[in-house]
Amino acid sequence: MTAEQRLADLLRERGAESVDHPGGALYAHLERVQRRPAGCSGRTDPPTVCAGAQFAVVELRTSAHRRAQQTGSRVFR
Repeated sequence: MTAEQRLADLLRERGAESVDHPGGALYAHLERVQRRPAGCSGRTDPPTVCAGAQFAVVELRTSAHRRAQQTGSRVFR
């Protein structure tokens, strides 16, 4: 299993597919965000791909905190 597959599994496990996001589910948005740096630069080296993945995870975490504040629930793991 590649690092990209493990990240995709992590995002799904953390609920990214069930979080509404403009234009669809948050998971689909995060996949696009993860690939954007490589698409813009034409580079697929690990640091570039990692930058996109890191942003995707931070965005998921931020979304979870926002949702928890709105609902009064606890943030996932």
